This record gives sequence, structure tokens and C-alpha cells, in this order.
Amino acid sequence: MSEFFAFGWGKTKSTSILNISTLPHFEITMSLFKSQLSKGIKELRVQFCQTSPASSGLRDFVAKNYTALKKANPELPILIREASGAEARVFARFEKGVERKAVLQNTSAQDVEKVLEQLVKSA
Repeated sequence: MSEFFAFGWGKTKSTSILNISTLPHFEITMSLFKSQLSKGIKELRVQFCQTSPASSGLRDFVAKNYTALKKANPELPILIREASGAEARVFARFEKGVERKAVLQNTSAQDVEKVLEQLVKSA
């Protein structure tokens, strides 16, 4: 059974479907990051532009790591939103509705992982 993930929601003009089973399965090297993501974070929201070079690091991170993140944290809602011209950013919601945001414009996929690790540690 293939997993499909829809990018985009709300009043967007188009929604693209990504077949997750065709993506390369990269394991995230930080076991702490994988195992503790759902313990501290209640929801992870990722937003980026589908064409902007400033969002390429976040797009690459999602493409390479979404499957591993979901396997390690099956109960954690991970919401991905593509929107034309959107700023690359991640929102993490913690206990009691506390939210933190990280802007990830012009960052590499490795830097995205480091920022997410910091968000997990700040829970």
C-alpha cells in the first residue's frame, strides 16, 4: 500500500500529491531527534514555497526525511503546506498550546534538522 501525502490546503489554487513510497528513505542520524519528537511536540507544521530557492533546503529536508519522521512518530500530526511565495518556516506546538516558530529561509537541509532538534530540546 502506497502512502500519499497532499501538499497544500485551504484556498490554494492547486494541490500537488507526492507519492511518499517513491522517495529515497534517508534515516535521520540523530536518534534523540527521532525518538523524542512526539514526546515533546504535539504538532509540527511546515510551510514553504514550492518553487522559491529560499525554500529549497526545507523542501529537500521534507522530501528526504518525511517517511522516517512519520515512522518514528506515527501519532504526531505533521502538516506540510506549500504556498506560492510563502516563507520557509516551521511551527511546533507543545503542551498547553505553547507554539514556537523557526524561519528557515535560505537554509540547507542539514540546518533544518539542527533547528528542529533545537525545537525538540526547548519543549
